This record gives sequence, structure tokens and C-alpha cells, in this order.
Amino acid sequence: MNKLILYISILLLLDSCISSNRSENPLQVKVDIINKIPLNVIKEKNGNFYSIKINLINKTDSTVRFWMMTTSWWDHMVFSSHGICFYWLRCNHNFPTIKKLLPKESIVYNGIIQICDTSIYKNKKSFKLGFILINKNEYNVGQDDDFDILIDRKKNNKHIIWCDNPIILNK
Repeated sequence: MNKLILYISILLLLDSCISSNRSENPLQVKVDIINKIPLNVIKEKNGNFYSIKINLINKTDSTVRFWMMTTSWWDHMVFSSHGICFYWLRCNHNFPTIKKLLPKESIVYNGIIQICDTSIYKNKKSFKLGFILINKNEYNVGQDDDFDILIDRKKNNKHIIWCDNPIILNK
């Protein structure tokens, strides 16, 4: 009987180890387009601009820690379609820092996207936004000269958590 209990315990332990190593994303990305921004409000002469709300949600039962730029959080975001970019303001004190999300907690980023290529209206009806995840243990301040890991992941489309639903722009 003791051997049976030991055998079942080992199986349960192995199953939990395998489950914890699966590549399921700890975060969920939700995106809402708030509205189109008139050119006079943004003080631009031409272009198409939209306010956007990005919600990063810890969908696990444990704390998630990841690297993020202090000011230029949009550096961690990519679009599934070319011709869309973030319209950004200047940032003076920008460096990698650790963000911490408790279980089921979320963090919201509000920004502005710009349609850099207006043919997106004709060719693409929708697109997605992805968040490039860099876990706490994947980067060491002082040992890495700069934040090359982010550039590499963006270039090679690695470790991107895509939003669940497509983003549809109204003209």
C-alpha cells in the first residue's frame, strides 16, 4: 500500500512539473480603441490618430515579474500589420525596470497609435497588437550593455503575447 501511495505521489509531482513548464503565457493582452483623435487636438497637419487602451492582465494565481521600459512602454509592443506605429511623446529618464503584477492584477497603458500607411484602410480590415514579454530572470542590469534582448525579440518575433481579439479601426 505504501508503494502505491509513493507511486501516485511521484506521478502527481511529475505531472505538476510538466504542467508548470508548459509555454502558456502568464499575461493576457486586451486592447480597446477609444476613439479617433481630430488633427487639431493632436496638433498635427495630417494623419490618422487613435487613442488606445492596452490592458496587461496577470491571468495566473502567482505573481508575475517582467522587464519594461520606465517611460517608453510602447517599445514592448508590436503590431501584426506594417503601417501602424505608436505616436509617442519624448521621454527623458527611460531605462529597464521590473514590473510586478499580483495574481489577477492588471496594468493599463493609454497611448496613441498613428496610421503611417493609409493603405491599411484599403488592404487590412483589422490587425493585432502584441506584447513582448521579458521575464525577470532573462535580463541582468550591468551584465548586458543595453536592452538588446528586446530588440532581438522584436526583430525575430519571439516571446510575443498577442491580444485576443483583432483591432478594427473606424475611418
